[in-house]
Amino acid sequence: MTVEDLKNHMTTFEEPIKTEYKSHVVWEIPPNGQGITALMALNILEEFDLKGEPMFYICLSYFFKTI
Repeated sequence: MTVEDLKNHMTTFEEPIKTEYKSHVVWEIPPNGQGITALMALNILEEFDLKGEPMFYICLSYFFKTI
């Protein structure tokens, strides 16, 4: 990297993307990360009722829904 490279650098500010999961708004910065994947996973996961699922020990049903 040279001084000329630093002079020519232009910073960009991307518009964040969001989704709602339960009663929370989750924000991510697009597009070059896995943020969109996390938001998509939350949208899928929201369709499942996990309240009755045993989360603190190994349960195949819970892992199937959340992985």
